[in-house]
Amino acid sequence: MERLRRTLGAEQKTFAGILPGLFHKHGIINHPPEADTTADIVAASIERLVEENAGHPFDDVVLLGGAGFIGTRLAERLHDRFKVHIADTAVPDSIAEAEPVFRAGCVVVNLASARALDGISDWLGSGSIVLNEVYPEPDEAVIRQLSKRGVRCFHVAGVEAKAFPPFPRAYAGAIPCCAAWSSAEAVPKVRELGSASITAIK
Repeated sequence: MERLRRTLGAEQKTFAGILPGLFHKHGIINHPPEADTTADIVAASIERLVEENAGHPFDDVVLLGGAGFIGTRLAERLHDRFKVHIADTAVPDSIAEAEPVFRAGCVVVNLASARALDGISDWLGSGSIVLNEVYPEPDEAVIRQLSKRGVRCFHVAGVEAKAFPPFPRAYAGAIPCCAAWSSAEAVPKVRELGSASITAIK
């Protein structure tokens, strides 16, 4: 990959999906920029969503998968602004202990898996916000269930950019977080699921 980067004259190379975490775990890379970039983009997306929902002030953010590769970095970025709760299968009882927070209304960030919302969707109080960061985005049945409870569901596609070939579905019009550059000029792109609109968060 490094030889290909030099051949193409690219300034940076990044790895997508689960590769950065696996490489870091096995000592192949020590300082994965993908993790920090993803945490920066998701943190900016949370801040903007909370600002846009000022009528329902949020103090609590629950991180599903918050003890993981991205979650630990994201928690560090949010602690000064929110009360952060870690709900992770790697932390015994943490999901059950977060139930009162879910029911009271909060921002839920899914960093775990596509099915992670299934177990907690019936707990979410009206007015809560779900921000999904994992692939694939929640299916239509989950989105409908959340909508019936008065919960809006968003997907952070990454940053506003063009890709060749373009990414499909909820990633359309964006470069995923793990492949993006960390830059003050980067504009996080968030789609409200169940809506035809795409919100570019600035």
